Amino acid sequence: MNDQPPYKLVIYSGGKCGGSSQYSSLLNIINCIFIHKDEQYIKCKRMGIYPFDTQQNNLDSIFKNVSNESIFIDVYRNPIDRCISAYFQNYEHNIKYFNIPKFDKLEDEIDYFNLFIYHKLENYEGFEEVMNHYNITKLHDMGNYWILRKHNKTFLRLKFNKIDLWEDIISKELKLNIKLRKDNM
Repeated sequence: MNDQPPYKLVIYSGGKCGGSSQYSSLLNIINCIFIHKDEQYIKCKRMGIYPFDTQQNNLDSIFKNVSNESIFIDVYRNPIDRCISAYFQNYEHNIKYFNIPKFDKLEDEIDYFNLFIYHKLENYEGFEEVMNHYNITKLHDMGNYWILRKHNKTFLRLKFNKIDLWEDIISKELKLNIKLRKDNM
């Protein structure tokens, strides 16, 4: 596994945006790390989910452990779509967690979701932390994705609704021939 520093690739995106599929597809090709956000990184490390050594404990440590030439990838997904996907992926858990009453009609459950649940779900765009760290205010719009190269670093933001183009985009920007596989999508 290529999940030890220095990291050539950092996949840093919100949940339900395809980051785990990118990570599992690229892990054996390039030294990479995948996180959703700083808080989640810390929680996962404590729970032993990610194979990080004990010296790493926050996002700043990742920045210190990237290679001189590195790539940061994020995926932008419509926040409403992402929340709905997260809700239904963990539907049974969410019914208990949010104490959702049983509905006879789907329309009633959708109304309940919109009124009482949607605003409680994670709606986080973590890539701004990366951009702020490297003093980036804007990426170049390439139509199907955004990109910026600065000081031997590449910042790539994919569009979730262009998922069918990800292989080509990532292959081009990483200068590798990659095949993405579904993992948790």
